[in-house]
Amino acid sequence: MNSEKFLEFVEKINQLNVKVKLGILVGIIVVLVGIYWYWFWSPKQEDIRALDLQIQKQTKVLTEYKTIEAQLPEFEKQFKELTVQYEAARRKLPTKQEIPGLIEAIYTAVSQSGLEPDTFTPKKEVRREIYAEIPVQMKVFGSYYTLARFFDNVSKLPRIVNVKNLQLSRPKGGGTSLQASFTAVTFRMLPQSEIQAQTKKGKGKKGSRKR
Repeated sequence: MNSEKFLEFVEKINQLNVKVKLGILVGIIVVLVGIYWYWFWSPKQEDIRALDLQIQKQTKVLTEYKTIEAQLPEFEKQFKELTVQYEAARRKLPTKQEIPGLIEAIYTAVSQSGLEPDTFTPKKEVRREIYAEIPVQMKVFGSYYTLARFFDNVSKLPRIVNVKNLQLSRPKGGGTSLQASFTAVTFRMLPQSEIQAQTKKGKGKKGSRKR
């Protein structure tokens, strides 16, 4: 549009009444606002909403961290207590080298209690996650008193020994003697090398099953 046509256009606008001029002005403003909203304001709003969501997530994480930080002294206290308990329990579990001596101590407890041994068969150890069970299948003969004394002697051993699957019966010959069949189980803590080897073995089995 050249200058003459522009002047003619301005002159025509000037000749219009006030209401028409206001209408044109309002229309121009609406168009400009629409253009600004579409090209500038709307995209910025999306960015603002995305930032708000990010801030909310970070605030939630920060709150969780502050909660953990506040509870940290209690966690440390509990960890120390559990460590002490673990060390105390670990000292009660025999090492691999001590197992033969412990089995011998269990057998000795039989004779010291006045029981008559019939079966004393150490079984293959059963491995768990961090420890192994060493069962000994036993059958003995004796009275209630001698049997109770045996269990008392076993409870006083320096290492943990549990008695499982206790079965009491009268021998066919009769009398006051009892036949007791049970499994004496002791435990040993697995060293880190055996735990790692066991973990790798377990992963290998899972991998072969998937194939």
